[in-house]
Amino acid sequence: MFRERFSLDVSFDRPRINYMETLRSPAEGFAAYTMPKPCWAILRFEMKPGKRSVGVTFSSSVEHRLIAEPYQNQVRQALPIALSQGRRGWPVTDVDIRLVDGSHHLIHTHPLDFIVATPWAIQDGLQRGGSLLLEPVMDYTFSLPPDVLGRVISDTAAMRGEVISTENESGGVLLRCRVPLFDSVDYPRVLASLSSGRASMSASLHGYRECDRDESLPRRGVDPLDTAKYILAARSALEGGIYDG
Repeated sequence: MFRERFSLDVSFDRPRINYMETLRSPAEGFAAYTMPKPCWAILRFEMKPGKRSVGVTFSSSVEHRLIAEPYQNQVRQALPIALSQGRRGWPVTDVDIRLVDGSHHLIHTHPLDFIVATPWAIQDGLQRGGSLLLEPVMDYTFSLPPDVLGRVISDTAAMRGEVISTENESGGVLLRCRVPLFDSVDYPRVLASLSSGRASMSASLHGYRECDRDESLPRRGVDPLDTAKYILAARSALEGGIYDG
């Protein structure tokens, strides 16, 4: 159709699943951005795996005489940038981060030094603690004719899912299931085929859970742990190079 109407060759790949990642074990993240002068931003974080689906929490126990309040605010502001890509390239979630040590310098600290140092220290902690991949899990609601109910329940189990509830509705059955997206991304096509179009389904994101697959994305921009390139990019292109994506 696309070739005939628009002279376009079109192909479709399997939809990309958007994973997330989290910290596998407690770790310390450290950065000392002190060269080349003028610059000075030293940070030490304690990082721990957080509760699932809670997101990122941040706190500080560092006195303002060590890191002034405006610089600590910069750390908070830089965290979304620092966590936008983990060591596997996916957004990072469910991590408890505590700023426990560091320093600014009355002469050498530049207003943006802590913006530069925060991703560096966070990525250091993520590398030390290791990455745990989190996969999306979907809540599905099926409206089914009774003769396909058993097959859909069987398919749910085969897709590493679980049945949440069933209830009768006029002329059929309402089935609620929870299934990883990786296994169920093609299931609308399967359902249409096995029910001859008589069944319907709706989906919503339930949350994320651990999985053992090895999925990664290419890093966007400069890796903060490639410190020489990272500092050069920060010095020359704060408006672009290190914050791509």
